[in-house]
Amino acid sequence: MNLVNDPWIPVVLSDESPHTAGLAELFQRADQIRDLSVDPPRRVALMRLLICIAQAALKGPSDEEKWYNCRGCISPEGFFYLQKWASAFELRGPNPFMQVPGLRVDAGKKAVLDKLDCRLSSGNNATLFDHGGIPEGRCFHEAENAMNLLTFLNFSTGGKVGQAIWNNKKYSDSTFAAPCIKYAHTFIRGKNLLETLFFNLLTREGDVKGITLMPNSRWGRPVWEQFPKNVKDTEAFGNAAETYLGRLVPLSRYLSLGDDSASSNCIIGPTHKEYAIKHLPAFREPSATVVQNKKGDEYYMALSSDKHMWRQLGSVLSLKESGSGTGGAIPLAGLVAYYSDFPETEVDIWVGGLETGAQAGKISDMLEWSFKIPVKQLMETHLEKYRNGVELAERGEYHLLNAVKTYFTHQKMDPKSLPTYKAKNLFWSEMDRQYDVLIKAANNPVEYLADNWYGLVRQAMEDAYAQACPSQTPRQIQAYALGMKLLRLKKPEE
Repeated sequence: MNLVNDPWIPVVLSDESPHTAGLAELFQRADQIRDLSVDPPRRVALMRLLICIAQAALKGPSDEEKWYNCRGCISPEGFFYLQKWASAFELRGPNPFMQVPGLRVDAGKKAVLDKLDCRLSSGNNATLFDHGGIPEGRCFHEAENAMNLLTFLNFSTGGKVGQAIWNNKKYSDSTFAAPCIKYAHTFIRGKNLLETLFFNLLTREGDVKGITLMPNSRWGRPVWEQFPKNVKDTEAFGNAAETYLGRLVPLSRYLSLGDDSASSNCIIGPTHKEYAIKHLPAFREPSATVVQNKKGDEYYMALSSDKHMWRQLGSVLSLKESGSGTGGAIPLAGLVAYYSDFPETEVDIWVGGLETGAQAGKISDMLEWSFKIPVKQLMETHLEKYRNGVELAERGEYHLLNAVKTYFTHQKMDPKSLPTYKAKNLFWSEMDRQYDVLIKAANNPVEYLADNWYGLVRQAMEDAYAQACPSQTPRQIQAYALGMKLLRLKKPEE
C-alpha cells in the first residue's frame, strides 16, 4: 500500500458525503473536502502529517507576507511534493514509511497490532468496551494499519513499550512518552481543508526560528526525507528530535509492520536513549497551550473530562505574552494579521487529544471540543472580557459550595460526607449548556456581563443549591435559609 496514491484517510466532502482519500487526492481536492472524519488522536496525527507535507512542499512560507499569499500554492505544491517522494510513503517494503528496515526481535517477543490502537484492549488499555481481544492479536486492513502506525508514533505512552533489535543491538529499556500525549492540542478549522491547512502553517523565519515563539528550534526536514541509516546517524536523529519538521511526524519508537499484510504481529521497541524527543522547556509543540502555575513554572495545558474546555478558552485563544512562553497555539498569531483584512471571518477552534489516567501509561479518554468564533475575539479586549466571565462563573461555584457546606454543617453532618459534588456538577452542567451566551457577550462591545451572563450564573447557583439541599422538614428549612445567605454573587462592574 502506498499512502500517497491509495485511499486510507476518511474525510467529509463539501456536500456532506463521506469519502476515503489518499494523500495525493487529499491535496488535489483540498478545497472540496470539508473536514477530516476521525477521532481526536487521529485528527492530531493527521493534521501534523498534512502540515508537515505542506510546509516541506512550500519550503516555508518564509515570513508572514509569504504566508498570507501561499494559500493558492498549497494544493499544487503539496501534490508535486508527494509525487516526488511517493516511494517514501510505501507502508511495506525495503524502505517502509516511518519504520526501521531490517528490524527484528527475539523469538516470541513480537507485539500484536492491537497495541498500535489505543481504543483496543491491549497492555494497559481498558477492556470495558472491547470484547474482541485475543492473545494472538487481530488482523487489520492496510488503511487501519497506516492510521494506527501514524497515531501510535504521536501518542504512545512512556515506560516499557516492547523490544526491538536493530543492527544487532537490542532496545528494551523504558522510554519517553511520544510528543503529543498528556496535553490539549488546538487547530484552526476553516470552511474547507485547504483553508484549515493555510491557517495552521507556521512561518520559517518568524515562528520557528524566532527564539520568542519556539526556543531552540530549527526548521529541519521531515523524517522520511532523512531517515536514520543506523544508530550512529547523529545528523538524522538530531533532525528527528530537534527540528520543527522532524518532530511533526515523530520517530518516537522503533517500529516495523513486517512484509506480511495478513499478519497480526509487529515489532515495537524504544529508540536510542541519546535521541529522546524532549518537551518543555527545551522545545515547544506548536499546537499546545502553555500556561503557568503559581510558582511561575510553564507547562502544557492538560485535558480533563471533568472540566469543559470553554472554561479554559481564554488561555487557549491567548497570544504569546511578551517576555514569557505562555500562550495558545502558535498559528493563532497569524490570524491576528489576517483579521485586519477580514474582520468578520469566523473560524472553528478545535481542541482535543488524549486524557491520561492516574498511571502514566494508561489512557483515560479521548476528548474534543470545537468553538465557532469570529477572528476578532482574538483581540485582547475580547479575551479579557471572556476571562472575566469565566472568573465570574468560578466565583459562583465558590459561593455555591460554601452555601452547601453551611446547610449540611448546620445539620451536624460529617463534612467529609457532604455531597458538594452534586451541587458542583449541577451548576457546571447548566453553565456548559449556556456558555455560548458568554462568547456572544465577549464579542459584543455594547453588551455587558451584567446584562445576561450574570443572571445565568445566579440562576444556575440557585437551581443547583435547591436540588442539592432539600427543604422539607423544619430543620432543613432552617439550614436552607442559612445557606441562602451565603449564596451571593457580586454583580460585575464594567
